[in-house]
Amino acid sequence: MAGAQSSWGIDIGTMSLKAIKLRKDGDRVQVEALDVIDHDLPLSDPTANRDEVIRKSLSRFLERHSTRRDAVFVSVAGSMAFSRFLQLPPVEPK
Repeated sequence: MAGAQSSWGIDIGTMSLKAIKLRKDGDRVQVEALDVIDHDLPLSDPTANRDEVIRKSLSRFLERHSTRRDAVFVSVAGSMAFSRFLQLPPVEPK
């Protein structure tokens, strides 16, 4: 994405997808666009298929906005990124 002057920041939250488009103008940064897209179901809803809910929200975002030639940065909650626990096998103390 070298040379991109506009960038999208996307936050995938529990209730909605929030997006902001920023453009570098010399030493200044200007907001070009903002959008909030509510999920069909909250990601915290136990009946929600989280992958499908996020996919639909991202599809709606891409229907509304072009990201071509722009850098895109995505933020997700830590609980979504690190949701798996595993049990390590016992090892010697040393």
